[in-house]
Amino acid sequence: MTAMRKALRYWPWLAAIFSGLLCTFCFPPFNQAWLCWFALTPLLAAVWFSGTDSKRRWLRDLNLGYLAGLVFLVRFLLVKDRHGKWLDSRRILHGGLFCGLGLARWIISAAQPIASSSQKQTRLASASA
Repeated sequence: MTAMRKALRYWPWLAAIFSGLLCTFCFPPFNQAWLCWFALTPLLAAVWFSGTDSKRRWLRDLNLGYLAGLVFLVRFLLVKDRHGKWLDSRRILHGGLFCGLGLARWIISAAQPIASSSQKQTRLASASA
């Protein structure tokens, strides 16, 4: 496999990491708030313009967004605050809470049965009557 093919294979994942890093620069100690208008552009490009031949594109796109959020969260948890502390219990609690709630929501939505088209049509007919 040539170097160009490898680069094309991994560019969506690198774009998601870059998007997470750009999001971190919007907050202290960097305070580059103007970057918030452009921070998600690499992630959106990776979601829209890659993976067209993927079998489970929705899962791939979900993982790209999760990676971008994870890069942002890890940087947020590990940055020193203004008092020189590395990790604060509030940051750990909130970070774990949001990750846990997001994972629980994803598991619950994945566990719900998918209605067949005939069930959807029956529900639509009964709702319109």
